[in-house]
Amino acid sequence: MLSGSSRLYSQFDTVDLKTKDTVRLNFPLNNFIIPAVLVSYGIATRISEPLRELDSKIANKVAKYGKYGTDADSYIQYASHIAVYGIDITGIKAKHKLLDRTFIVATSGIIASLTVQTLKRTTLIYKDMKSLK
Repeated sequence: MLSGSSRLYSQFDTVDLKTKDTVRLNFPLNNFIIPAVLVSYGIATRISEPLRELDSKIANKVAKYGKYGTDADSYIQYASHIAVYGIDITGIKAKHKLLDRTFIVATSGIIASLTVQTLKRTTLIYKDMKSLK
């Protein structure tokens, strides 16, 4: 069934609150194939010892040969903020006013920075604690 179908859709019914009409939404299930495979593999590695050993071997190879670093991720996170204002330079008309865009960019920037920096710090602390054992 899945192998011959290039257009696989799931349907959901919902109600449009303005018109009180039932609306059918087509939701492509193809968007879930890769995430489902990756999640399934993650679950399988918790159960299967050979898969855990494979993951460990790959992690050791990456740790051995992948010793490089860059600070690019510290700056790339602000690329979208620059794009919000840079798009005006290209002549494309923005949907929202400058003040609204500034508020949205500032809010999303604060949330993203707090999330990213918290995760960076906690994973580095965890990594350091694990290496001490």
